[in-house]
Amino acid sequence: MSVIATIKKIKYLNEITDWCVIQFIGEDGATFIGSGKLGPQYPGYRLRLMGNWKPNPRGAGKVLDVVQYQVMPPKSEEGIYLFLTSGLFEGMTRAIAKKLVDEYGSRTLDLLTYDINILNTVKGVGAKRFIKIRDSFQKTIPQQERVFKLINDYQFTFTEALLVVKQFPENTIPMLEKAPYSMYRKLHKIPFVRFDRIIMASGFNPEDKQRIREVILHQMKGGYRFGHTLMRYGDVLSESIAYLQLDRYVIEQEINWLISKRRLHCCKHENDWVLQTMWFYAAEKEIATRLSLIDQTPPEKQLVFNDEHPALENLKPHQRRAVVAPFLDKVTIVTGRPGAGKTTLLRTMLQLIEEQNLTVLAVSPTGKAAQRLREVTNKDCSTIHRALGATHESDEFIYNDLNPLDVDVVVVDETSMLDTSLLRALLRATPYTARIILIGDVEQLPSVGAGAVYRDLIDSMRFPTYWMTQVLRITKADGSLPTPLHMSNGVREGQWYDVPNDEEWSYYPTRNNAETMERVKSIIADLQQQGLTEHDVQVFAPMNEDEMGVNKLNTLVKSCFFPGGTHEIEAGDKIMQRENNYDLGIYNGDIGVVKEIYPDEDRLTQDDPVMQADMTGRMVEFTKREMYHVTLAYAITGHKSQGSEYPHVIIVIPDHHISIMDRFWLYTLITRCQVKAHVVGNEKVIKTTVRSRRSHERKTMLKEQLARFLPMTDKIYK
Repeated sequence: MSVIATIKKIKYLNEITDWCVIQFIGEDGATFIGSGKLGPQYPGYRLRLMGNWKPNPRGAGKVLDVVQYQVMPPKSEEGIYLFLTSGLFEGMTRAIAKKLVDEYGSRTLDLLTYDINILNTVKGVGAKRFIKIRDSFQKTIPQQERVFKLINDYQFTFTEALLVVKQFPENTIPMLEKAPYSMYRKLHKIPFVRFDRIIMASGFNPEDKQRIREVILHQMKGGYRFGHTLMRYGDVLSESIAYLQLDRYVIEQEINWLISKRRLHCCKHENDWVLQTMWFYAAEKEIATRLSLIDQTPPEKQLVFNDEHPALENLKPHQRRAVVAPFLDKVTIVTGRPGAGKTTLLRTMLQLIEEQNLTVLAVSPTGKAAQRLREVTNKDCSTIHRALGATHESDEFIYNDLNPLDVDVVVVDETSMLDTSLLRALLRATPYTARIILIGDVEQLPSVGAGAVYRDLIDSMRFPTYWMTQVLRITKADGSLPTPLHMSNGVREGQWYDVPNDEEWSYYPTRNNAETMERVKSIIADLQQQGLTEHDVQVFAPMNEDEMGVNKLNTLVKSCFFPGGTHEIEAGDKIMQRENNYDLGIYNGDIGVVKEIYPDEDRLTQDDPVMQADMTGRMVEFTKREMYHVTLAYAITGHKSQGSEYPHVIIVIPDHHISIMDRFWLYTLITRCQVKAHVVGNEKVIKTTVRSRRSHERKTMLKEQLARFLPMTDKIYK
């Protein structure tokens, strides 16, 4: 069926999936609810909706399940008013919009389009506000026409159409017709397969060379999603043939063209021909080059080690051996499991170095890790992004090779979280005279981004490396390891021990996901009876979108702690930032607590503040637009857990294995607990998980690049 309706209110929007729940006004004046991949939309837009009526899962009545739609400009006075107050136009208020519509009726938009000066007839529009509204209107209206065409003629979603027009404000449609794949480099937020389907449906030649080349590069990016910085030539070729359904010779020609134009690099690796994009080839080569220059350049300031310093008295022999490292070498690596004394070692290192008036920069890859580093060292610590002066472009920083940091020593904690891109940026900003100390646990999950830089640096055996293997954190009266450490050691070696539940550990086997959910609720209820709050408990799951994913668990866990709460973000909620926001100075993975949600009537535009939150000690105001990148944080994924510790952790294992789940994933989660670890789920899936080493089987060229510039060292201490 087909319905024409006007958007009255956006009730829910998932900016990642474009899923919307919208209140519409039909042409007969009746309101109804529609849902589907519609967003983001704006009040006032008229849509031709195609779909089917289904029962409302949240109450009485029916919901229109939208499968396709077309967008039309607002026509009615109410639609025009809603459109003007939707947040699209900076400076526009409800009062001004009402006066305009009352005066000009259904002609309001046409008149504003052809003579914006009619704004001056409205009482309350001063010179500054007039300029704001005029500039915003003149920018938005022409774009709107192109956005409508992309949605209606090409079947782009609203979000995708906005992105295309933003990146290509001029000649949008001619470019899509003649050179669509050259545009895709700036449209990477649109999945390539979807973009390709849209272009193919428009009648573009499927054998066009630019399409073949972009498909080849897309196959390369498939490897990056699994952490590889290279791919086997044969894999890229076979996957491209399967996707394009073209002759092998045709695709090989275009691979060779990409190599000749230095967009791909081809070389031998482990007796096989491999391909790298020039970006990763250059990045790994630059990391190796800069580390070798740092390693070989004498320091500007000398350090003198005092082996009778009082701070050394309580160190164990393996810690004393490592604490002298930065006094002897320019680049030092320390790796060890939790409880092995890395924190004590780092505190002592920093004390000895700073007493000799050297400038130290202590950083971590995430805000949570930086906060913890600050707590355990009592030093000023920050994220790498903040220390480098991140700009709006994620790959650009104020501090770089042309403007290096003024530091003598750079200390990186949680180094296993560093990916190729971030390490290169850090090394670009590090003066060659500086010392570098890299500390972490190489057995944890590797970085989210491509590369395995910490493991590669250790495995290359080019830098002094200190393995902290002796566990010092003993809490049991008989001198044995705490059960979580005992279990994590077994998991790291591929073993799942059958141990009884105690005050530090519990495992609850379940048969299915429904049983697992009930067990999670009962664990939380028990912890609440002990006086614990949502800040003492962290739930972990493998994925965001799944039957047992983070999104569903967040709703479940929140309902346990706040029975009267909703699935939306409210005051008191634990939240997490999902993307780097350089304006606010908060980064992907930062966790905070909502202090206030502002009343709905204050939400005039997308850029007005709607929420205030305490982000680890900093009060931050979020606009409506910025709220799209905030989510509940009662449950988080394994990667988001790194650099953090929690009194109680609940690790949720689904009833089916997911590829991201391997022994290092489970090891990382178990080692997040300070008091007790609770594991809930299918035992068969757990045993499959601990057998897998998938995340540590990344293919890179960094070790080979390091071997070109640096000799091997014999300073490997285990």
